Amino acid sequence: MSSRLLTLALILLAASSAIGVARAPPAPPWAMNWSPTGVEVPLDAPIVITWSQQMNASSVEAAFLLTDGATVWNRSAFQWVHATSAPWTSRASPRSPYPRLTVLTATVNASATDGSGQRLDQNRNGTGGEPTDRL
Repeated sequence: MSSRLLTLALILLAASSAIGVARAPPAPPWAMNWSPTGVEVPLDAPIVITWSQQMNASSVEAAFLLTDGATVWNRSAFQWVHATSAPWTSRASPRSPYPRLTVLTATVNASATDGSGQRLDQNRNGTGGEPTDRL
């Protein structure tokens, strides 16, 4: 390769790195796993959600609720810990034990976002924030 071609290649490489390469935004976030599920759950068991990417902690907490059909517990009923490295988890430990012999349903509404502001996309269709995207 002549020095002339090498110089041209280096100039093009430098120009492309200075301009930057347009990248597609990451896919919207979704919950990959959650626990506990089933029956005979300990009355003080934390609710743990594993996310596809790092979530905005305050948006997850604001979107969270737990209900038995009559009573609704929001984020203030829990002590929260959010992972700062992978695996990306949100852990909600109850401040008081759950009621005995009760079916509880935890929900994270589609308003929960990742660090870039993309809304939860639980049905994984590429469009976050739809009513069907709540967890």
